[in-house]
Amino acid sequence: MDNSSETEIADRPDRRSTPRLSSRALFGWCVLGCSLALAVGSWAPFQFRGATLIDAWDAFISVSRAHRFSRSDFAANLMLGIPISFCILGWFGSTRNLSMAGQSLLALLYVLALSVCCELGQAWIVNRTPSCLDMVAQALGALIGVVLWWRIGTWLNANVQMFFRSRHATTRGQAAAWMVACGILLWTVLPLDVLISPVEIAQKWAVGRIELVPFTLHDVSYFDVVRQALLSFMLAIPLGVCCLLLFGKTLQITESASAFILSALATGVLPELIQVPIASRVASATDALFGTVGAAFGLAIGRLLVSGDAAERSASPDRAMHWPTMGFLVAVCYFVLLCLMSWYPFEFVTDKTELRDAIRSLQDAPFADFRGGSLGVIFSLFRVSVLSAILGALLGVSTALIKNPVKRKILGATMLVASLAAMSLLELGLVLEASHHGGGLGLLCRFVSLPIGFFLGVTLVIGDSRTDDH
Repeated sequence: MDNSSETEIADRPDRRSTPRLSSRALFGWCVLGCSLALAVGSWAPFQFRGATLIDAWDAFISVSRAHRFSRSDFAANLMLGIPISFCILGWFGSTRNLSMAGQSLLALLYVLALSVCCELGQAWIVNRTPSCLDMVAQALGALIGVVLWWRIGTWLNANVQMFFRSRHATTRGQAAAWMVACGILLWTVLPLDVLISPVEIAQKWAVGRIELVPFTLHDVSYFDVVRQALLSFMLAIPLGVCCLLLFGKTLQITESASAFILSALATGVLPELIQVPIASRVASATDALFGTVGAAFGLAIGRLLVSGDAAERSASPDRAMHWPTMGFLVAVCYFVLLCLMSWYPFEFVTDKTELRDAIRSLQDAPFADFRGGSLGVIFSLFRVSVLSAILGALLGVSTALIKNPVKRKILGATMLVASLAAMSLLELGLVLEASHHGGGLGLLCRFVSLPIGFFLGVTLVIGDSRTDDH
């Protein structure tokens, strides 16, 4: 039997085993998360007012008729419907009880019903107005999500299945590479306030939100420059790893210095190019420069993984304990950096009266830490969730590198409890910092996303134990 056949058999999941989390279950959780995100974005900050159902319907109709059409609001609500219908079709998976047309129809009906509930519910929320146009836009977004699943759903489902069921860490890493790259690119375009007209893009450049020469942005503090540079550097590292895992052999990145440099440059510049038509994003040559450096680090790390040096070192008895320790140190450094980024400019409340007012405000409105439009609230929650999940993934990878199963379980549980306590401390700092808002929504997002990142980090390194045992 040749090597390709052996690899194919090794990557094929054992039918006698049942993975802890299948792609169908993952898409189901994503449907729940996206639905909750739409509801939270529509109803935040959850300050209710009295109204009857008839009043709500009258407000829905009258406001919809008098509502002035906004292209940006319509585009934002269009984007909100896409992931829900997409994930619903992923949840249906390969079921044969319904045809593809039937599954698509159910996905559209679900998004429509959810949109009606969220829009009508705004009649009971202070400073919120229901709109029929928002409902129509979300329904059209659901239709786009259905079309996207028809185009790329099979490919994405295969990669998710490979991540959870493959017996080889390299194969799981390649599957994760695609998902991480897609997630980071999605991060760069949020909150999806797209500029359609070239005139609008020219105006964005005129006001200084497109930087063509590095280090030429004005009215930006030194801390903001450092923070954004570090963020661009860190986000580009996994993109560089993904680039090498996916295109290393095709582009001969490891063999040619010029291919290595050009790949790092393209990987670092790509996120900034994507942000040019995004109104609330600054397309910066400075960020592209630090992104290129981060991509080069990622390419180097990917080359180590491909060459097998990392596996040889982890198998060495002298260094077996160094890798988990280094991983935990990286996680601690990341948490400190996250606190610095979250608490800046560090104007904490020290007066007793101000402290009492802050606590009273939290008691009166515990879920009012995120305000604004639906898409803005969802983006803020997504940002908090991703940053928390990264910390969980770092802890999960570090825990999985421990060879002793008993020590791994004990230390993993300890790290989870400690990290959740640390997240509570971070959110408390946001409550006490004068220029920020902390509260229940942020804390809930951190408490949910951190264990998810931890589980994915463990799965990436050791896979599913029930699958590997056979």
